[in-house]
Amino acid sequence: MISKAKPSDKLEIYHSWKSLFAFDDYGSIDFFFANYYDKGETYVIKKDDHIVSSVCVFEHPIHLMDKVIQVSYLVGIYTIEKYQNQGYMRKLLEGVLRINDANTLMSILMAYNPELYQSFKFEPFIDHQIVQLSKSMIPAVSTMNITYQVDSEQLLENYKRFMRYFDGYKVRTAQDFDMLKKDLQAQNGKLVGYVKDDELLGYMMYVIHDYHVEILEIVYFDVDMLMRLLYFAANISQNIKVHISTQENWKKLFPRATIETQTFIHGRINDISLFNDLYELNIQGVSDLLRLVKKPLFFNEFQ
Repeated sequence: MISKAKPSDKLEIYHSWKSLFAFDDYGSIDFFFANYYDKGETYVIKKDDHIVSSVCVFEHPIHLMDKVIQVSYLVGIYTIEKYQNQGYMRKLLEGVLRINDANTLMSILMAYNPELYQSFKFEPFIDHQIVQLSKSMIPAVSTMNITYQVDSEQLLENYKRFMRYFDGYKVRTAQDFDMLKKDLQAQNGKLVGYVKDDELLGYMMYVIHDYHVEILEIVYFDVDMLMRLLYFAANISQNIKVHISTQENWKKLFPRATIETQTFIHGRINDISLFNDLYELNIQGVSDLLRLVKKPLFFNEFQ
C-alpha cells in the first residue's frame, strides 16, 4: 500500500540511496537529504515495516508555450534489490501518478531505464547534447575577470536573458542560484562568472571529477565569452565534458569534438483533457506536443 513517508523514514531512504545510487554520487546525496528532501513529498511502499520502494516528488514551475505551468519531477525512484521484479515499482508509480494527475499538468523524470516507464506514457521530452572536448581544441585566451564571487540576482538576469531563446525551462529565482552554488560545492564543483565593470556577462557551473571536469550549465552571449569560460575549465582539467542544449551548434567551433545527443528528461501529460483545454489543442501525448513547440527546449534541473 502506497503512503507518504514519515519523518522517521528519512534515514532508511537515505541509506537505500547511498547503496543504490552510489555510481552517481559525488556528494550530491548528502546534500540532497540535508537541503532538498524535506521540500518535496516522498512516497513509499512498505513490507514488514521496511521500505521496499520509494520516490520523491518535487513541483516546479516551467515556462511552456507562453504559459507557466506546474510539473511534478520524480527523482530517486527505486525498489530494493530483494523485492525487484515483483510489481512494487508499478504499484508505487500508479499511485503517485494518480496524485500527480490531480495536482500538476505534467510529470517528468530522468530515466536510467526508459523502457520501465513507457507503459505509464512517459516519452522522450528534453534532450541534451554531450560535448567531449580536450584542452588542445580550445584557444588560449585570457581568463581575467572570471570570478567565484557571483551575485545571484545577476545570475538570474543572465539566465532569463539566455532563456529567451528556449522553452520548457524552469522559472528560477535568485534563491535557486544560492542553493545551486552550495550544491555544486558539495560535489567538488563551483559556479564561476565573467564580471566586467560590475556586470555579469556569462557564467558556468562545473564539477571536478578524477579525470575530467564536467560543465553542467554554461550561459554565454558571444563566442569570445564562451571561449574564456571553456579555457578556464581547461586549466582545471585537460578533458572537458559539457552539457548543452540541442539548439547550440558547437561542431563548427570544435570540429574535432565528440558530440552526442541524449535524452535528459522523459515526460508525461497527466491530464490530457485539461492540458488541451488550457492550450486549446487536441494532442494525445508528449510526442504530439514536441511537434508544436516553436522554440528548442531547455531544462537543466536535477531535482
